[in-house]
Amino acid sequence: MTPRPALARWESVAIGAAIAIASASLFVWSMGDLWIFRLAVLVLAALVFGGILRERAHPLLLSPALWLGLWAACLYVWIPALFLAIHETAPLVVEGAVTARDYVNIKIWNDSVAERSVIAFSAVALAIPALVSVLSSGRHVSGERHTPQTSGAVAAAAAAIAGLLSGSRIAVQNWGQPVEGRVIGDLLDGAMPALSLAMALAMLTWLRVQRFGILVIFNFTLAWLAGILLWTHKLPALITLSGAVSYAAAVPQHLWRGVAGVLAVGMAACTALVIVSNMKPEYMEHPRLLIFGPVVQKIWGRQVDTGACLQNVIDRHTSTTPHYGPTYFLTGLVPRFLWPEKPSLSQGSVYAIRFCDRTETDIIPGRAHSASITLLGEPLAEAGIPGMLVGMATVFVALGALSWGAWFGGFYTRSVTIALLPWLADFDQSLSFYIANSTKAALYMCGILGVIKLGECALRRRR
Repeated sequence: MTPRPALARWESVAIGAAIAIASASLFVWSMGDLWIFRLAVLVLAALVFGGILRERAHPLLLSPALWLGLWAACLYVWIPALFLAIHETAPLVVEGAVTARDYVNIKIWNDSVAERSVIAFSAVALAIPALVSVLSSGRHVSGERHTPQTSGAVAAAAAAIAGLLSGSRIAVQNWGQPVEGRVIGDLLDGAMPALSLAMALAMLTWLRVQRFGILVIFNFTLAWLAGILLWTHKLPALITLSGAVSYAAAVPQHLWRGVAGVLAVGMAACTALVIVSNMKPEYMEHPRLLIFGPVVQKIWGRQVDTGACLQNVIDRHTSTTPHYGPTYFLTGLVPRFLWPEKPSLSQGSVYAIRFCDRTETDIIPGRAHSASITLLGEPLAEAGIPGMLVGMATVFVALGALSWGAWFGGFYTRSVTIALLPWLADFDQSLSFYIANSTKAALYMCGILGVIKLGECALRRRR
């Protein structure tokens, strides 16, 4: 195969556009309205996806940076702006689905420095796959890597482990006594990483099946599994679904099959989103719009509240002395079982009072508040601007390395990359939690794969 030019056209445009969007939105643009940048990020996302599909570089669809940037832009840039536009032009459409606090938060968030920061973050994240493609020039991969013959058995074993851990966790939470031992508690926490890994292994294994009907049925199953993840691991669980199905859609030679598969799984995922959102008691305060209201609160109200908190971090961080050095977040790399006295990373209750204008009465005793100040806000609050710059540089370099692994890695590397997407694409987390949870999930997955492979080797020896 003839190597591609060092800098393909879509890559140069994507990287240049990302630099221009990030620089202009943060340092140049002085007018209030940010619609030009919202649209620019949308065009950038379309350009990156189009370039990946055109060059048949579909493993880059598994890039965590791609989905992190897209997720941040979708929930914090496009959806808030869209709902605000709907409210201004046709208020009856969203009447009853938003609260008075939502209106206050959207005024703080809309066209703010915080929104500009998220736009810049999204633009840089979306350009990382293009940069990886440039750095890999001459090593372009077209087609699938070899799928091991035992991949189906490995996927089944991972699913069995996931089912065992999930069942044990549900039993303990609903009928058992509080878990006393830290080891048992940590083991049960592996249920969600195990389930995500089983989904990824099954998806990559089933790509060998060419029958379209089986693929659609599998996609529906995947969507409902994502609905289960959504219930226990928030909205970013759907990123696993998005990344996996987009990847699967790019592999078939017949484009219409991929499009039909994405539409099928999208319908099931949206249905799961509506049902699960309506099951959440905190979103059941909108009797006029029993179905629509909770979904609006889940995908809009929650995000503008977090956006307002982020703007408060930007406004208030200079009035407080940084608590830590710029590399404070690296403590998240050390598992608690290796460092029993590790400080708690759960600061939601503290941030709710400091930056989200909550009071002590809003905090339920004995329960951590879920207030978020995002990946950008925590390093700024805890370590100032140096902390934010070091933190974001670390995240982008790590995600770039994982994107490289998704392209050039083998079957199991690619499987783990897909399985980690719910943790790696979660912009809503604080940075230290983001690193700690991603690291812990990766350790669980590698441990499960290690146990399965050891069992496979033992069986071969007996034969």
